[in-house]
Amino acid sequence: MEFSHIADEQAGFDALLKSVEARALEAFNRHADARRVYRNFALARRSVSRMEEIGRGEALSDAELTAVLLAGWLLQMPTASDFSDLAKAPPTPRRLADLQLLLEEAACPEEVQSQTLDLLRHFHASLRGRSVEDKTQRVLTDGYLAARFGPELPEEWPYRLLEKTLLSGEEVDTAAEKEQLYRNLENLRYYTAFAKLKYEPLLAKHLLWLKRELRKGARAEPEALRKFQKIERKIPSSGIQTFFRANYRNHINLSSIADNKAHIMISVNAILISVLISIISYKNITESQPEILMPVVIFLITGLTSLIFAVLSARPKVTAFRQMPEMEDYKKNLVFFGRFVARPIEDYERAVDEMFQSSELLYANLVRDLYNLGLVLQKKYNYLNISYTIFMLGFIATVLTFLLALFL
Repeated sequence: MEFSHIADEQAGFDALLKSVEARALEAFNRHADARRVYRNFALARRSVSRMEEIGRGEALSDAELTAVLLAGWLLQMPTASDFSDLAKAPPTPRRLADLQLLLEEAACPEEVQSQTLDLLRHFHASLRGRSVEDKTQRVLTDGYLAARFGPELPEEWPYRLLEKTLLSGEEVDTAAEKEQLYRNLENLRYYTAFAKLKYEPLLAKHLLWLKRELRKGARAEPEALRKFQKIERKIPSSGIQTFFRANYRNHINLSSIADNKAHIMISVNAILISVLISIISYKNITESQPEILMPVVIFLITGLTSLIFAVLSARPKVTAFRQMPEMEDYKKNLVFFGRFVARPIEDYERAVDEMFQSSELLYANLVRDLYNLGLVLQKKYNYLNISYTIFMLGFIATVLTFLLALFL
C-alpha cells in the first residue's frame, strides 16, 4: 500500500510538472519576440533539466524536487509586462499572486506550493551570493547558473551579445561585455557538492577562454587603428586648413560689409532727422506750411526706427557663458574670447594644452567658432534687412504723403 501511495504521489507530481511546463510554453508563445535569440524556451528547459540533475544528485525528496522544478519554470516564465526572469529583481507581490494562482489552477499541493513560492522569494538574494542554507534553494540557484555558465557558454556567448544588440538597438561593446563576463565568472560560486564537482571545473576553462579572447582583442586593436589611420591620411590636412581659412575670410568680409551698410544707414538717418528737426523748429514754417508736418512726422518715426535697427546691427555682441561652464564644455569653446574668459587662466592654459594634443578637439573648437560667427552674422543681416526695409517704406510713405498734401 505504501509503495502504491508513493507511486500515486510521484504520478501526481509528474502531471503537475507537465501542466506547468505546458503553461510555460504557452507563455513563451504568447509573448514571443524574435529578438530574443538567447533567453527563450530552450534556455528555460535546459535550466529545469540542470536543476533536476543536481536535485537528484543531492538526493532531494520527490516533493522537494518538484518544488525546485516548479520554481525553475515559474521564475523564467515571461509575462505581458515583463519578459525578464526573477534573476534581475525579486518578484513583486502582484507577480507572486499571479504565480500562486497559476499553481492553484494546476492543482498543486499546498505544501509544495508554499515551498515553491518561498524559493521564488529568495532566489534573487541567493543568486547575488548571499549565504544560502536551504538545500532546495541551493539546487535551484546552481541549476540556473549551470544552464548559463555550463559547457555551452563559449558557443552561446555570441547569441547573448546579439540579443542585447537587437533589444537595445545599439551596437554592444564586445570587449566591455567580455570583461564583465570575466568578472562574473571570477565571482561565481556553486553551493551544492554535485554542481561543484561537475560544473565548477568548467569555470577555469571559461576564464582561460575569455583571457585568450581579451588578449586577441588587445592585439587586434592596434591593427584596426592602423586601418583607420590609412583612411585618415586620405583626407589631406591642407584641404582642412583651406576650408577653415576660406570660411574665416568669408565671415570677416561679410561682417565688414554688414558694418559698412549699418554705418551708411546710421549716417543717412541721423543727418536727415537732424535736418528735419531743425526745419520744423521754426514756427513760421509750421504755421505757413502746415501740410509738411505729416510727411515730416512720418519720416521722423520711420527714420528713427531704421536708425535703431542699424545701430543694433553694428553694436558689438559678445557671446558668453551665462554661468561658470563645466570643464568638458569649456574645452570645446577656446577660440572666442567671450567664451574662454569664463574660467581662470590656469584652466584656460590646461584646456589649450589638451586641445593642441588632440586634433579632434582642435577641429571641434574651430567648427564651433565658425558656427558662432555665423549666428552673429545672421543677427547682423536680419537687423540690416529690417532697417533698410523700414527706411524704404518710410521714405515712400513720406514722399506720397507730401505729394498728396501738396496737390490735394
